[in-house]
Amino acid sequence: MMLAAWVVLGILALALAAAGLWVAGAVKDLAALKGAIDLAWSDLEAPLKRRQDELEGQAARQREAYNDAVNVFNIRIARFPDNLLAGLLGYQRHDYFR
Repeated sequence: MMLAAWVVLGILALALAAAGLWVAGAVKDLAALKGAIDLAWSDLEAPLKRRQDELEGQAARQREAYNDAVNVFNIRIARFPDNLLAGLLGYQRHDYFR
């Protein structure tokens, strides 16, 4: 009976050691995966930032074009004789885009 208990304890010790090795391997795998993700992100970060800058530039140009058109429209509906027709058609001033 005593021998069986020692055998069971030996098997448990081996199982725990194997589990510890598995956990250590899993931690190494996770560290390697994190490194790969960081590397992949660093490869993507510059093009994404560049694209963001392009889109922000396009939005600024479009906003400027819209505000220029609004400015012309507001001036035209305020001047004679355009203001007569604008009043008949119900045209009103527009706000600028911020």
